[in-house]
Amino acid sequence: MSEFYEKFRDEGKEPKVTSKHKPKKCPKCDSTNIAEIKYGYPTHNCNYGDDWVEGEVVYGGCVICPDNPAWQCMSCQLNIHAENGWF
Repeated sequence: MSEFYEKFRDEGKEPKVTSKHKPKKCPKCDSTNIAEIKYGYPTHNCNYGDDWVEGEVVYGGCVICPDNPAWQCMSCQLNIHAENGWF
């Protein structure tokens, strides 16, 4: 577990993790398996395809809000938010 995350765990808090870009590794578990979260109503021609199956994309739901996370660690399910509030 990273030192950044360990500090919050010791205080009994779950930090809101932010990043300007898709992180190369998870700040909680150091995994490099980070997926993009897609939002919106999927249609019949929605083409997530192999990205969905391989864990590169996670479906985030239909409601799109500025505070929605942009990425998710596929190892520990930590949500990571875009710093500017939109993904």
